[in-house]
Amino acid sequence: MQIRTLIEEKFSEPTPCNGHCQQQSKMRFLTGDKDLLVCFVCPAGYISRVIAYGEEVNVRTFKEYLSKLLSGALSLEAEDIRVATRYIWDLGVKSDKDMVFRVAYWTQNYRRTKSDNPNRISLFLCSNCNSPFLQPFTSTATLCKNCR
Repeated sequence: MQIRTLIEEKFSEPTPCNGHCQQQSKMRFLTGDKDLLVCFVCPAGYISRVIAYGEEVNVRTFKEYLSKLLSGALSLEAEDIRVATRYIWDLGVKSDKDMVFRVAYWTQNYRRTKSDNPNRISLFLCSNCNSPFLQPFTSTATLCKNCR
């Protein structure tokens, strides 16, 4: 079974928005290539979590990707990125391998960087072009600068 199919089947359930609102966040694919990147985004576009999936996940590359998105506006340390391994018994799937895939994830409202400042810069997802962009936490814009 392909990793993308497993992700869609096992991890696509809506979850509460983490740190922004009380609405449900849905999984959205940022890339669908060999290295799968997804995010969980609420209806307002706030990205609560960014996740990398793959047979092997290059944490350094994932951190570089996040750093580029955050453009220095949000603090990012190596310990902010969590890494996990998913196994056949964990996913309830049949496979000739014990390990199914690896996961690296970053949560935007992580306790180390948690802020109650209503004007803090936060990561959002454009509702038109599906690109992550930065704006103030309380902003109601759902479009990035290129799509406005």
